Amino acid sequence: MSRNIKIGIYPVSSQSGMTLFADLHSKGYDVSGFVRGSDSGNELIKTIRQKREIFVERPKNSNAEESRHLEIADNKIQQFDARQLSGCDLIFICSPSNYLEELICDLKEAGVTSGQIPLALILGRTFATPYLWRILGENYTVYNFSTSPY
Repeated sequence: MSRNIKIGIYPVSSQSGMTLFADLHSKGYDVSGFVRGSDSGNELIKTIRQKREIFVERPKNSNAEESRHLEIADNKIQQFDARQLSGCDLIFICSPSNYLEELICDLKEAGVTSGQIPLALILGRTFATPYLWRILGENYTVYNFSTSPY
């Protein structure tokens, strides 16, 4: 994957979303994270803007990955607005499957999906892609991870 592509992650406030964000950001990708308009989402944004970093906790592992603080610019994690994802080249959705249909409809209504931005569903195993194709069309590119890589 080219590091020149713009990647969006929603919601970054989930464990999978934040870890994916941290990994891609630390490897130099242009990645933006989005949080739900909730108290916990607002608190995450506030904390990141104050500290300008996130803490990435890694359990002992064979990849020699260590826990660390990762510097984050103010604008890299923000409140979710479906229109902001229209500038992305790839969108990771780390949301439970019971929210996917509503989210995909929001993306379509905002015009995000008209550009055929590929969607990567983390934990989308309980939401079959053909349901998304009913909304987006059968040729829409959807990557569906049956388990979280994190």
